Amino acid sequence: MAEVTSLTIHESRLEKDKQKNPTMIIGGFIDGRLIYIFRFPFNSEGFIDRLESQLKNKFPDGDQSGYFLRSASFSFTHYRTALNLEVDIFIGTKELELYKKHFTGKLYRVIEEHIEE
Repeated sequence: MAEVTSLTIHESRLEKDKQKNPTMIIGGFIDGRLIYIFRFPFNSEGFIDRLESQLKNKFPDGDQSGYFLRSASFSFTHYRTALNLEVDIFIGTKELELYKKHFTGKLYRVIEEHIEE
């Protein structure tokens, strides 16, 4: 399972999104099956830090008209400490064990903790 998600962004768009603070919704799939959904505020510290770092690396002098960071990437590591992280799990313990090889240890434990049988 790929735990890396990407988006297209530039500095002025980042500032607009920081003001609006939308809810980020991340779904995790294995073989086309929805395993989890995580929701967290856009302004979560680790997530924002990740995006800002990538923007600064790509555009050290600030925005350039017509150019975007098309591969801004983030993973569970960048939002796992979000204060309002909401977790929905759509598999049971037995299924989770079958899919274990697809998860990092921390992601596996969070999913395991939120399974409701």
